[in-house]
Amino acid sequence: MTIKQLLIAVVICLMTATSNSAMAQQGTNTLSIGQKLTEGQRLISANKVYYLAMQADGNLCLKKTNGDEFVWCSMVYLGSGHYLTLQADGNLVVYNKDNKSVWNSMTQAFYDPKFGTADNKPVRAVLEDNGTLNLYSATNKKVWDNNYTGEQPTVPPTEGFVGVSAKKQMKVLLPNAKTPKDAVVQITNTGQVFYDGDINLGTLDKVTQQAADPSVRDAKWPNSTIPYVLSSSHPRYEVIKKGIEEMNKKTNICLVPRTDQVDYVEFVSKGGNWSDLGRVGGRQEISIINKVVGTVCHELMHALGFYHTQSREDRDNYVNIYMSNVQKGFESNFQKESDKASNLGVYDYGSCMHYHAKSFAIDNKINTISLKNAKGDEDKIMGQRDSMSHMDIINISEVYSVCPSKADKKPYITKETANIPSVKTASNNNTGTPPTTTSASSVCDAKNAVKKYQTSMKPGERLAEKEKLVSANGRYHFRVTTDGNFVIEEVLNSGTCPFQEIYRFPINNGGSKPAVSFFSYNPDGNVCMESTQGKTYCATTGRDAAATLILGKSIKLELTDDGRLILVNKDGQEIWTTPLPPKKSTVTPPAAQTPPPDQTPANSTACGLTIKYKGYMIPGSSLFENEVLVSADGRYQLRFKEGEEYVVEEVLNRNDCQFETIEVVSDAIPRRGLTYGMKEWDIVFKYETNGDILMSSKRYRGDFSSWNTIKSANGDMRWNIVNKSTKLELTNEGILRLVNGSGQVIWAPSITKTPAK
Repeated sequence: MTIKQLLIAVVICLMTATSNSAMAQQGTNTLSIGQKLTEGQRLISANKVYYLAMQADGNLCLKKTNGDEFVWCSMVYLGSGHYLTLQADGNLVVYNKDNKSVWNSMTQAFYDPKFGTADNKPVRAVLEDNGTLNLYSATNKKVWDNNYTGEQPTVPPTEGFVGVSAKKQMKVLLPNAKTPKDAVVQITNTGQVFYDGDINLGTLDKVTQQAADPSVRDAKWPNSTIPYVLSSSHPRYEVIKKGIEEMNKKTNICLVPRTDQVDYVEFVSKGGNWSDLGRVGGRQEISIINKVVGTVCHELMHALGFYHTQSREDRDNYVNIYMSNVQKGFESNFQKESDKASNLGVYDYGSCMHYHAKSFAIDNKINTISLKNAKGDEDKIMGQRDSMSHMDIINISEVYSVCPSKADKKPYITKETANIPSVKTASNNNTGTPPTTTSASSVCDAKNAVKKYQTSMKPGERLAEKEKLVSANGRYHFRVTTDGNFVIEEVLNSGTCPFQEIYRFPINNGGSKPAVSFFSYNPDGNVCMESTQGKTYCATTGRDAAATLILGKSIKLELTDDGRLILVNKDGQEIWTTPLPPKKSTVTPPAAQTPPPDQTPANSTACGLTIKYKGYMIPGSSLFENEVLVSADGRYQLRFKEGEEYVVEEVLNRNDCQFETIEVVSDAIPRRGLTYGMKEWDIVFKYETNGDILMSSKRYRGDFSSWNTIKSANGDMRWNIVNKSTKLELTNEGILRLVNGSGQVIWAPSITKTPAK
């Protein structure tokens, strides 16, 4: 043998040895420690039915050999140059071309100490004849397979990462923090670290490096502008566009399509709803899988740098946290944060950044969060995801100035009004405070009050101390007192101080203290007031039953000639009012009229039921539990009935609570069972702004727009309804129906019993 032949033989032997030790053999079903499966290589099951391939797109996939039928994939699409290896520490890992981990089986002692023992430490990966990829220890014990889904909370919050992950305590440095903190986080098998469920802190390497070498990072977006990328093929394209429009319309922020900006967000759909916290630099992701605008707003507010509301430092003054009912490993979701952006204004349980009452609960019959001193339906509002609350919008304006492209436009919220908070426990029935005996000096302050408005105010107008709104007949005025109250007074004909207080607004401790007391008729149609003592009031919190009637609906605030302050919509209807003055009239009233049998006036209460609407509802209206829509003649009613049903009933005798069901409306819309953790959360019938109907009970939820199974002779029923209906009527014949703008009936549930004539 020549020297040349000898050298060739040696090279061949070395290549063969290297292939045997470092590369998986084509056709084998086993990958041993140290071996690699490179791009284009395969493991094949012994029976030749299944194969595992390292694909050119970076995805590790298990398929059937016959027809390449999908079985399982790692779901990592990051381009070429990837390889799979079983490490000496027992972890099965996919590395990219830069030798950075992009997926792993989480089978090393870092994730779970048990994998450090001989009985559980993986030493080989085997593709079995049944189509599963298994990891075995040296004792031949199966310790992992590709069907592993990770340990997830049984009652997840509305948002959060829902893929494979492991809980781990480690040091993390949060944006705007000077020192790292110990926290329990979720580490995914793609190497991402999640905090508080849906806050992506970045890769494990990045989080570790930041904690070891802390420096304060400015997480704000320059010029209050976020460039974004949104593919038209995104499964939630429409709802994301609505969320972007909501943010652009109502806040100081500008979300603009990306051109060549270096820092930007890209909307994806990867294992839940989540976002980075603030600006991190370069490309960052926001994942959206939910179909509600509020979730989009929630994740965008994380991208702006906001934490969850229940993480505020002062939260213990407003809510109780029951840690004994929080699932093990998820306690960090209730840690308090000192970041400024999370501690602005008053505590807002109606914020889209607040978790719902049973988040991470062990026992879903017991809350993990409950409101202190709740009055009414606040617990139902907590955790809402309809949209941003009024306080969310204000808080954004506190952190971000108006973006340049909005500089010449009238903003929805301005710095001038940024201190107006949403009231914490607003009374939606406007009972107010009875007239009180005030000091002469306080009453006589009215003499110095300057008339700023006569009869009415327009959205965006304000009253400060010593300014007033006067009724058209001059008999009443509404003013802001110098001692921080908001009162309606009657102007008498005589006396040294001819003013008599007839109504004082209920005031709550708000927490912030402006330089002067002021009243604001906000651009969104709400009325809010705040005093120098930090006391507040708003007609609606933004998330209560009054919100759908007021926000975006009222166009005029009027002080009537009978001493009431009212909000009026574009149709001239009163949609909110203070009570009539509690005093004797100089005019003898006509004899009281007796309501017809079995009918009570609108807004009356009987049998625990409140008549909220009469004859019909308009888009944006809603009925909560124990609220009803009655026909114009009062003979029929729509309400929620025990047994998880919405029904139309004939009112036989309202005073004696005698009702007979003639139609189960719930049966007309396909319903889906709520997930285990969402049961007993919200009971509401909504006639939504897009003309759709949504019915939600303790166990079921249904609407037209989410279903394509409602068929009629004219085709898919939802296309006849959504964005076409303009009125929901309950007729005097007991028929519930939707009517379009031309007055045509476009939907009515089938009548199961013909009402008596």
